[in-house]
Amino acid sequence: MKLSFLKKFKISILNYKEYGLLNKSSFKSALGYIFILCLILGVLVSTKLAYEYKGFLNFIEAELNNSFPDFIFEKGILKVKQQDIIVLKNKENIDLIIDTISKLDKNILTNYDKAVLIQKDKIFIKLNSNIDETRLDTFKKIKLNKNEFKKYIVKSNLGFLIIIIGFPFVFFMESIFLSFLIFLLGILVISFLRVTILSKNIFKLSMYASTTPIILNTILMLFNYRNPKLNYIPIIIGLSYLFFSIKFIVTTKYED
Repeated sequence: MKLSFLKKFKISILNYKEYGLLNKSSFKSALGYIFILCLILGVLVSTKLAYEYKGFLNFIEAELNNSFPDFIFEKGILKVKQQDIIVLKNKENIDLIIDTISKLDKNILTNYDKAVLIQKDKIFIKLNSNIDETRLDTFKKIKLNKNEFKKYIVKSNLGFLIIIIGFPFVFFMESIFLSFLIFLLGILVISFLRVTILSKNIFKLSMYASTTPIILNTILMLFNYRNPKLNYIPIIIGLSYLFFSIKFIVTTKYED
């Protein structure tokens, strides 16, 4: 019996006892299910991210047009024709701090909900509890001045399109990795049951068991909540689905 996406979705979340039906589907079908799920949820998150990105660019454009000092970016180094630290407050989005003389430490970002600290050779980004770092020498082949930045970065829709199109694919790869982690841990846990089940089927069921964790991750991203201490919770949830579903499958001889 071929199951629809909605039927698989309902079983994956609400009834581990029917995972036997999912187990009878092909590995390709399970992979297709995860792809569609990540595409739907990924578009939701990417739309939100793209909206915030567009708002941030509008903020940057307004500041560039409002007596912002000239600057040049060359060979991975940013040079601004102003020695003072520049702080641009954005009430509706991300605050921007520019410090090309490196007086400030990245920990200054802990005072902000969302902020970006730009130094002469590094960028520090805080969108949640974590502070991510990017070295500007990654873009050392790019040369831009103020006017070129407005033309090619601010006015361009390239970044917007990359977020809309690229994020769902990245989200899919992250979800497959999550399923793989649940699969590996599942093998260890299931070994205590002393049952025999094909590794291919365990991985297949791991993808369905990842449904609730993927939804949880989506909700956290939509609300910009990220706490490294809670990273293990989606894995535990997925592992629980996998463990109880396989235990039921083996007990009822549901495996193909």
